[in-house]
Amino acid sequence: MSTVGHKNRGEPFFLLYSLAALAIVLTGFAPSFYLRSAEHAPLSTSFMVHGAFLTSWYLLVVVQSGVIGLGRTPTRLRLHQRLGMASILIFVAVIWTSWIVAVDFYRWGRPEAVLSPAALFYVNLNNILGFALCFVAGFLRRKKPKAHKRYMALAGIVILNPAAFRLVMSLGLPPPVTVPIQLGFVIALMVYDIRREKRIQPATWIGFSLILVMMLGSFTFGESAVWRGLLETLFPPG
Repeated sequence: MSTVGHKNRGEPFFLLYSLAALAIVLTGFAPSFYLRSAEHAPLSTSFMVHGAFLTSWYLLVVVQSGVIGLGRTPTRLRLHQRLGMASILIFVAVIWTSWIVAVDFYRWGRPEAVLSPAALFYVNLNNILGFALCFVAGFLRRKKPKAHKRYMALAGIVILNPAAFRLVMSLGLPPPVTVPIQLGFVIALMVYDIRREKRIQPATWIGFSLILVMMLGSFTFGESAVWRGLLETLFPPG
């Protein structure tokens, strides 16, 4: 009975985790997207569509975490599974619109960017790939709850850096503060793993490694002449 009760109790941690990620997104993009001043130039259609789908993703993760995280019942599980299948459409839309926005950023630049256009494109491309890897891994591991919920939670964390960067800048903090914000989410998951599972789960290690590789690459290969030359070949000026 105690074992069954433990399985059905749910894990509120992931609801709080997803709410914290959503809070970063909402506050980070509030000045430039959600609460954009009429004094600023209107956003492009591609950016607005991208923002809508990305917001939908974070909201869906919150709903999913709440549905299953506050207690596993047959009804809640069925709803969770149905929403999970629907998430495929949002996933495809996020990938598609992220690519369009990444190319636009590379071609036209961003005035607030601290990276070169080539390095920024590298970051955005890594975000797309990292998000895709975590989502696909979570979908394939949907019969393994421990791995599934971690991959789905981490899918939103690997792409959290744009929102975290904008939040940091709006607070007048130096851009590198973005790094501990993003890593802090993974470290929190590691601490949770140790407390609940007595060891860090493989999915958490994979997410941590993925984010580290993405960060290091943006300041090394992303700024290299080889990468810039490749982009100039793929996206010739003019």
